[in-house]
Amino acid sequence: MEKLVAEPLAIVKAGDNSIRVSHRDLLSAMSSDEDCVRNLRDVYFSSVEFQSGDAAEISKLSNVTSIGFYCCKNTDLAIPGCVQLHLASVFFETTPFSANTVELLGSIPTLISFGLEQNLSLEQVNAVKALQPRVKIKSSFPLDAFE
Repeated sequence: MEKLVAEPLAIVKAGDNSIRVSHRDLLSAMSSDEDCVRNLRDVYFSSVEFQSGDAAEISKLSNVTSIGFYCCKNTDLAIPGCVQLHLASVFFETTPFSANTVELLGSIPTLISFGLEQNLSLEQVNAVKALQPRVKIKSSFPLDAFE
């Protein structure tokens, strides 16, 4: 576990602006480190199971403009923290999320890109479509195919 936290943390502290987070402990380590908060622009969560309190940690990553979720669980618990950021892009791949999550993300005035690599329910499709035309939707599945 230490390798999953210490190594990526050191890379961002040294000036890298992008990180892949594959362990929850890395989130709190990054959000409490001034160098990481200052340097970090892109965060990509991979196979993270979010818990209550993670939204508060995400909201501390004040310079992040791009965030992605791959094979994550309980993502709806993390999204309220994203609303505090100046995100330009959000990406979901094989990660469950609710239509409410889409609406929350749509409330971010700086959001210009919403990426999807997964099947959606009709409710999710309708929420995503409501983001247009302000937000560009990037999906490997045509949204009209779900109707």
